[in-house]
Amino acid sequence: MRRSTPSCIAVGLCLAGCSADAVTPPEPTIQTQGAFVSATDSDGVNFLMRTLRFVPFGDGDALLDIILYSGEPSSDEEAKEWAKDPDWPVANPSAGISLLVLQSLGPEVVWFRTVSQSELDELL
Repeated sequence: MRRSTPSCIAVGLCLAGCSADAVTPPEPTIQTQGAFVSATDSDGVNFLMRTLRFVPFGDGDALLDIILYSGEPSSDEEAKEWAKDPDWPVANPSAGISLLVLQSLGPEVVWFRTVSQSELDELL
């Protein structure tokens, strides 16, 4: 049995549209669970943190539960290299920061990795 060319093309287009590979995931933001964020505090100290949970408030602010990493990266590029190392030392596994405060510190998402269950367990 021979299939017509238009039918084969239609089936091919439908299958291609269903492919998970065809979907580009959105870029992570400072609010994205698993995002590594580099910022500079009000004293000029650079730090690296990772968003674990985003808890919005009714007033436009939110609490970000974060992991705060040890050290002071000299640049966003160095912070990215640290973020790629799953064994990078942690200064505080269950810290928190206000979204509005963090936004005032010039945050930059430098890396992303899915959060593990053990990292989430640290919040409890």
